Amino acid sequence: MRQLPAATCPNIYTRHGKHTTMSTKNVYSVRIPTEIREMMKEMEDIDWQKEIRTMIEELVRTKHKKRLLTEAKKLRNHMKAIDAAELIREDRDAR
Repeated sequence: MRQLPAATCPNIYTRHGKHTTMSTKNVYSVRIPTEIREMMKEMEDIDWQKEIRTMIEELVRTKHKKRLLTEAKKLRNHMKAIDAAELIREDRDAR
């Protein structure tokens, strides 16, 4: 089997002559009640890994957006109000 140099494979690193692959994903384990797990097993047509991953991604994105919006509102409240006419006058005087 032909091995590619590590430089051509950005996610493969060499350590002590062995190649290691770096993943862009992490594992997060969750404990659920046995009753729920049994119900999940009965629903074989559902890809639980995909469904759970999607729900987590949506929740994280929603919470992140809310946090950013809250921070932006706080910054906006600390800004002083400036009259538009004052800005126009200042711009004209600078010419």
